[in-house]
Amino acid sequence: MRLTDTVGKWFEAQVMVALAALFGLLVLGTVSYRLIEGWTWIDSFYFSVCTLTTVGYGDLSPTSEFSRLFTAVYALSGVAIALTSFGILGRTYLLGREAQLLGLARAERGK
Repeated sequence: MRLTDTVGKWFEAQVMVALAALFGLLVLGTVSYRLIEGWTWIDSFYFSVCTLTTVGYGDLSPTSEFSRLFTAVYALSGVAIALTSFGILGRTYLLGREAQLLGLARAERGK
């Protein structure tokens, strides 16, 4: 097995973990707000996305003390996990693009 194959599998694993973390956060937030606030599934998903991306339009807001506490913990931990996941995805894309460009440059030199 070549080193590039090992590195490729490592990056692939990181991408899968990052996507799973993002998906898991969205599911956790959506289900939690649906149960805690009684919002529709769409509103719960929308609020979860707004919270994780720190948009905060303000059209929806938690109404009980428990949901405010959940939102505080969800925002603090979720934003950190989401940003880390987006960073992993971006880094992996850029490294793949760099490898592709280097491969093209080597192929041009070989002509």
